[in-house]
Parts: sequence; structure tokens; C-alpha cells
Amino acid sequence: TFVYSLHTRGRPFPVVLLVKGFVFCMGNGLLQGYYLIYCAEYPADWYTDIRFSL
Repeated sequence: TFVYSLHTRGRPFPVVLLVKGFVFCMGNGLLQGYYLIYCAEYPADWYTDIRFSL
């Protein structure tokens, strides 16, 4: 990501595309976080499982 952006210094980048990408990532993160926190049901032993602590 950083190498490619350094090679394209002279080319302008549309701000609208940047904003759309930011909004998409924020919305996606909010939906996934909401599901994991409020919608998914975990058994009681899940919190002591090694997968939860990683």
C-alpha cells in the first residue's frame, strides 16, 4: 500500500472515493461489531476457551 502510493505522486486521488471507502469500512465494522456483541449467543464456557482470549 505504501510503496504504490509513493510511486503515484503526480496523479490526483479523488476525495469522494476516499470518503466512500471510509464510510463503507465504518459501516461494515459497526455491523459486524453489533452482531458479535448483541446478536450472537455464546455458551458459558466460551469465555474460558483459548480462542476467546486470543
